[in-house]
Amino acid sequence: MSWVDRFDNKKDPRFRDYTSSAIIGGKRQGKSTLSKLLVEDYQKQYPWRKILIYDPSNAFAAKGAFPGYEIITLEELYFGKTMQGEDYQWQRGIMRIQEDKTNKKFAEEFIDYVIEEFRNGLIIIDEATALMKDKPTNQHTKLLSEHTNWKVDVMMIFHGLRYVPKRLRGMFWHYYLFKTDEEFEGSKELGGMNFPRPTDFYTAWLKAQRAPQYEDRIMQYFTCFNK
Repeated sequence: MSWVDRFDNKKDPRFRDYTSSAIIGGKRQGKSTLSKLLVEDYQKQYPWRKILIYDPSNAFAAKGAFPGYEIITLEELYFGKTMQGEDYQWQRGIMRIQEDKTNKKFAEEFIDYVIEEFRNGLIIIDEATALMKDKPTNQHTKLLSEHTNWKVDVMMIFHGLRYVPKRLRGMFWHYYLFKTDEEFEGSKELGGMNFPRPTDFYTAWLKAQRAPQYEDRIMQYFTCFNK
């Protein structure tokens, strides 16, 4: 089964066509690697949709965490991009937008663009905690509560469960859980932190925590939790 089968309700009526997900894991667990695999699979299944990656990470220095994908600016997203002397409006394929994660104003403008203009595609937000800190704005909650109306899938990447703002924890439909540098006493603690179905969520997280670490792998073991 493809990892993005969960995005398509034609295969299983329990899943909505446009959905939201969070990839959570500590350093060097393979979050970016999984994201790239999901991007490639998504593009194969939905070649008519757009994929926009927000890449503020310095994990790979100037190349960002998603090297290899063409860079587009916020101005080009709004007004078009010039290629070979001709202007065109981006309609499909993969683009990434790269900016220093300390640029708060740019982060706000990016979210505004997604809400106002981006339609029919997938948004991936790396270093999502840096985008919103621990206090998400009304625009962030609007993105997760109304994205299906815009035919947009949303994926955010975090370094740990505690890095996901409490206000948003129950809004993701799917979680991909890698090992994290955290400890929890049990499902009651996760329930108090506003994660959905805390008993099942804790079981999925604990399974990833107890998995062995393989130094020769670029992607470690992860579990999937569906809301």
